[in-house]
Amino acid sequence: MGDVRHDGLRDEPTLELYRPYQQQSSMAALMLAVRIDTDPTTLMNAVRAAVWTVDKNVPISGVRSMRDMVSASLSQSRPVTYAMLAGVVLVATTLATAVCAFRAAAIDPSRALREG
Repeated sequence: MGDVRHDGLRDEPTLELYRPYQQQSSMAALMLAVRIDTDPTTLMNAVRAAVWTVDKNVPISGVRSMRDMVSASLSQSRPVTYAMLAGVVLVATTLATAVCAFRAAAIDPSRALREG
């Protein structure tokens, strides 16, 4: 296995310990990943049946595709990205306004009247 990032793709990886199913003290955090080439909901009944052959009392919920999980993980940092983008636009607008104001103040009014 590679690095495990439980809380999000941008977080640092944590140490991970793998144990057999029967040694799990709590089933609250048990997750199962199934690699398929189709929509995960199409195989949900087959996966549910396979899990229930091991333990009929295990609830199955939260079926999501890997694309949805990655998207949700990366979207947690989007507000910061949007704030940075808004800051860049604000600075650029302020600089453009300052340049225009300086150019307007630098024009010689007497020359402008002669040319007009």
